[in-house]
Amino acid sequence: MDLPDLSAGLLVALVGPNGSGKSTIMDNLHPYRIMPSRAGGSYSPNAFSFYEQLSSEEACKELFWEHAGIRYRSLFKFQNGKRRKTEAYLFVLDENDNSEPAANGNLVSDGKTDTYDKVLESILGSPDTFFTSVFSAQNRKPISSYGNAEIKGLMAELLGLDSIKELGKKAAQVKNLLKAELSTQQEKLGMAQMAKRQHEAALHQVSEMENTIAQLQTEKQTAHTQLREAERQLAAITAQIQQSESVIARKASLEQSKAHLEERLRKLQAQQVQKQQQLESEHQRETISLERDILSLQKSMETAEAEIQKLQDLQSRAKSIQDAVQQEQALRVQMEHTQQEIEKRESALSAQIAHAQALQNTITQQAQDLSVIKANGENLSREKADAERQSALIQEVPCSGTDLAQRCKLLADARAAGEKIQPITIQISTLREKYRAAKEALDQKRAALTAASAEDPELVACKNRLKAIQSTLASIHPLVMEASLLEQAEKQLAQWSETLAAKQREQAEKTARKAQATTAFQAAITALPQEFAEETANLDAEIQRIVTELSAIVLPDIQSKAERESACKLASDTLERIETAIQQSQNRLIDAKAQAQSLLSAANDISALQDQVNRMGEEMRHWEMFIKAFGNDGIIALSIDDVGPTLSAYANDLLMACYGPRFTVSIQTQTTNAKGEDREGFDIAVFDAETQESKSVEKMSGGERVWINEAMTRAIALFLAKESGQQYATLFTDEADGALDPDRKRRFMHMKREVLKLGGYTREYFVSQTPELWEMADYILDVSKL
Repeated sequence: MDLPDLSAGLLVALVGPNGSGKSTIMDNLHPYRIMPSRAGGSYSPNAFSFYEQLSSEEACKELFWEHAGIRYRSLFKFQNGKRRKTEAYLFVLDENDNSEPAANGNLVSDGKTDTYDKVLESILGSPDTFFTSVFSAQNRKPISSYGNAEIKGLMAELLGLDSIKELGKKAAQVKNLLKAELSTQQEKLGMAQMAKRQHEAALHQVSEMENTIAQLQTEKQTAHTQLREAERQLAAITAQIQQSESVIARKASLEQSKAHLEERLRKLQAQQVQKQQQLESEHQRETISLERDILSLQKSMETAEAEIQKLQDLQSRAKSIQDAVQQEQALRVQMEHTQQEIEKRESALSAQIAHAQALQNTITQQAQDLSVIKANGENLSREKADAERQSALIQEVPCSGTDLAQRCKLLADARAAGEKIQPITIQISTLREKYRAAKEALDQKRAALTAASAEDPELVACKNRLKAIQSTLASIHPLVMEASLLEQAEKQLAQWSETLAAKQREQAEKTARKAQATTAFQAAITALPQEFAEETANLDAEIQRIVTELSAIVLPDIQSKAERESACKLASDTLERIETAIQQSQNRLIDAKAQAQSLLSAANDISALQDQVNRMGEEMRHWEMFIKAFGNDGIIALSIDDVGPTLSAYANDLLMACYGPRFTVSIQTQTTNAKGEDREGFDIAVFDAETQESKSVEKMSGGERVWINEAMTRAIALFLAKESGQQYATLFTDEADGALDPDRKRRFMHMKREVLKLGGYTREYFVSQTPELWEMADYILDVSKL
């Protein structure tokens, strides 16, 4: 696109249907690396990606533009393949269109995006200021919704307070350096204070160790005396023991013999217990086996008794079974004769059945013919009724009975219907006669079929006799089946009786063996103590003799010798332990004295280090004050408070010029929280002259917020043009009038012209979907014709 060279003070409308590219063109009529309507309300290049807007792997954007009388060329190159890459160049053009890279001091545009952004911002300012003041993009963030930090950053740039912010940053750097050094000095002070505490602790430890050593020396003297006394007593008792060695040997021999006898007695008692357990185990196994055999024999006897009972019951029914066998034979002869009689009579009836079938087929066909005659008669009766109705019209018309009725064409259908009545009546009479004749013939055939289908009474009687015989045979069948069993019943009864007797004898034998085993077991248990009684008594007597002899032996106190030996060992160990403790305590005392001396010099530096830390802390508080003063809540906040009335005045002038005196705005930099406390903030308060009420712009209607936001946006642009020295020649607006009614839209155009006049702008490019506003523009660019 080559935009036309227009006169100053013009409104240029970009028009075209939806989707024709108006916003895309508008989004690229600036050199920043974003498309603001697609940047999500953030104007940082890091928040936007051109790659999502490209339709091929390689693309570029080239823009020629002018600012402050200097012509520039911006060039973006995009590679949208697997490895995304962007190159950004900014050139300065001379009067002959020769170009050279733009620069900001030592920083020259070299194709890197970061370099491009920094050089461009040195010429046009930050993108936040540009897109907040002179470029109103579609989907832009309303200025009324800016947070405290955002508005302060914007105002700082508008007022040229960057130098103050730089001072704040330098103060922060100094504070950070002081903080690092202060941390080092505090660490040294802490180490010195720790050294002092350790020195005091070392001196206390030296004193305790000296006391401990003195106490250990006293304990050493006492332990030495106790050791000499224990050694004297041990020597005396050792002499006594050496004089009675033979007595000691005799006692040892007796004690050994006593131990051997006691061991033999324990083994003998264990053998008695073991033998008793063996007898009990063998008796239990034999008893269990015999009881198992007796139980098995009992079950076999019960089975034999049951079989004998069944055979005896069978023999008791012998006459009934024999009678049933004879009756079955007679019944089977009767059944065979009856079946032969049935077959004979059914063979005689086969011709009659064929005749009945032929009659049935004839009756079916005649019934169908009769239905056809009936249906034809009903159709003729309906046709006759219709003809009579049509014919009756001749009697109802005024010309009835005249010659005119015979010649009227309108009554032609009625006359034709009247002519049909007589032939139809004859046909109906004929069909009725034919129907009566067919009905009589059908009734005769049905009577003949009934006679032919009648069953032979003798055949029925034969079948009933056959059923009775079969029923009787079924009832006596169980008795007949037992006839074969009855023949063997006598032989089987003898066998089961013999089996039962054998099992009974075997059970009696097993029961007797069980009783004998129990008697033998009890006798063995009773005799068992007698088997070991003599040997046990001999051993007890010998052990008692040895005990008597031992009790008469008197020995020296060997236990006292062991106690004296233990006392000597304890005294010797105590003495050695005390001497070791004295040596260790003396070594630790030497180390503690050396450590206390080394810590003394470090502890002496505490005073100087404390003074240094106090001075540095005071210095840090001064720099913290500077940081706050040069930060957003210091001089910058005060400057914003000062510029607030100026911005409000510009906005109110625009509102007055275009919308009258109803609304008046004011910028508030102090807000009240839920607790009623004042804090730094940002809000646009609007006074409504009609309601005499003041409220935040966020609480106004959609159309009213459009006026206020647009007025504040253009007020910032006017402030830039008149107060800050940052002069832009062109304004941009993309569909800001969507929420306005037709009258407000026209006034919106008046405000645009007022901004052009007050700010000395050359032109404004705007996008609108309202044709009436196109007509109010000075120049129209139809995007659909490009």
